[in-house]
Amino acid sequence: MKVKFKYAIMAVAALTLGLTSCSNNDEVTGGETDNGTETYMKVSINFPSTNAPQTRATTEDVNATDAEAAVKGVDVYIYTSSGAYLSHTNLGASDFQQGAATANGDLYEAQKKIPTTTGPKSILVGINLPSAIATGLENQTLSKVLTTAQTLTRAQLTNLTNGIPMFSTAVVDANFVADETDSRNTIIATVQRMVAKVTVEKSSGMKQDGVEGELGTLEFAINNFNERSYLVQKASPNFEDPNWASGSYLSSEFSDAATTADWKTVVTTVTDVKDLDAHYAAENTSEGKTMGEITRVTVRATFMPDKITVSDGHGGYEIKDRVSDLNITNPTTTFYTVTASATSGTAYFYDANAADAYAQANNTSKATYANGLCYWNMYLNKETGEKGAQWDVVRNEFFRCQITRIVAPGNATPDVKDPTQKPDAETNIFTNIDIMNWNTPILSNYELEP
Repeated sequence: MKVKFKYAIMAVAALTLGLTSCSNNDEVTGGETDNGTETYMKVSINFPSTNAPQTRATTEDVNATDAEAAVKGVDVYIYTSSGAYLSHTNLGASDFQQGAATANGDLYEAQKKIPTTTGPKSILVGINLPSAIATGLENQTLSKVLTTAQTLTRAQLTNLTNGIPMFSTAVVDANFVADETDSRNTIIATVQRMVAKVTVEKSSGMKQDGVEGELGTLEFAINNFNERSYLVQKASPNFEDPNWASGSYLSSEFSDAATTADWKTVVTTVTDVKDLDAHYAAENTSEGKTMGEITRVTVRATFMPDKITVSDGHGGYEIKDRVSDLNITNPTTTFYTVTASATSGTAYFYDANAADAYAQANNTSKATYANGLCYWNMYLNKETGEKGAQWDVVRNEFFRCQITRIVAPGNATPDVKDPTQKPDAETNIFTNIDIMNWNTPILSNYELEP
């Protein structure tokens, strides 16, 4: 079957490959349900006809790369109709073969049998789950699996080598019977990625405003990455995650960009979104929508202001040209800013002592732009919300951001200035964002301002 929307579709077919009576009723006939009789089920997954099952999880997912759609492992969990745990079976990509009778080449069937019994059952399916999560679900009731918050780190959720974790969108209920041809022995389990995709481009006509100077290469990262998730997404419209309620935010449950690998280059707009270098953000919804709680994309770049304030050696200050007078050309050189007042404006220094003296004389303090880096924050889902409320990031969406204007020099750190306040639609950065289902990006434009 062709999949033309954002979910990967998995057909989970319960096939009666062998029967052994485990009940007092030996008369198992036709389509009648005989609870407790041993049977087996197999899992069938749809893949595009041009790729092996090790490669892709969805068909016609035009905005997903092979790595984003990769299936490395499939975990199938079976429960009784009352939610008691029955079994867990792990299948690898090598356990699947193309079905001989398929017309379009999309259907791959598991060759490994999954034992179960006839009667009503509930099923959950996970793909690319971290091993600790996959085994940790064993012997847990269905209710506990649905209501327990899991710790899923940035590394676990965004590691393309291991595959992006995916999980069922809902519990699938089935009533298996002895007749393997009965329609009740074929169910559909729908899964979705547990992260959103984020890309950032700069428009071909991006305007640089603010202080005159040389702006370096723009890079972006995900900050305030939520590392607590429910495996099955909560209901619309709130999609409440484990730390959704006001007052429940704990910084220890979130992570910020910490390594060089956490930053990716902002490129000029491309035609094919699969050519963009993406970051991934875990689901993060909040009741209060404050800047300290919601996920943000942080953009950074080096900046060298053209006009520099220096001491004149007589207790005063003068303006020098950074290049012709001071010969400062290294973009990673730390600089400092001091704003004496709203009317006098901001002075720029490369000499820390001169900046301190100027700040002291004006009863203020200096800001330090370490290694010449400046930062701008932008917040996703800034319109009314394609899915979820404004500012919420929900799983399996694609946020395609485009920077249209940037105001230098930005902020000295990536920190949020007013974490208890809600963001303004154009507070820190002016962009366009196209919010897409992973098949269709959500576009938004941004202008970056300090």
